[in-house]
Amino acid sequence: CDRVIIIDKGRIVTDRAAMDLLGQGGGHQVLTVEFGSEVTSERLRAIDGVQEVVHLEGNRFDLIAQEEKDIRSLTFEWAVAEGVTILSQTLKQRSLEDVFKELTS
Repeated sequence: CDRVIIIDKGRIVTDRAAMDLLGQGGGHQVLTVEFGSEVTSERLRAIDGVQEVVHLEGNRFDLIAQEEKDIRSLTFEWAVAEGVTILSQTLKQRSLEDVFKELTS
């Protein structure tokens, strides 16, 4: 489908093209990062643009950051400066489910 209508408690919240909904953004991006050694949430908050840090498990974290800066390169630069190895980085793409949750919560 190319058009989406979201209804919450009997009222239409949005009626837009799917691509418009995905592109409107929540003003943030989410980067899942796995480090090769122990890192604390407090240290990760020092990365420019990071608004929130969610510890997943082990040395894996979700970094929630402003959209206007590429958090991947900023995280890499931080890791180099801190002497920390990054094992993986995955930028999560926004889904229609994410949009639905934002508009109906």
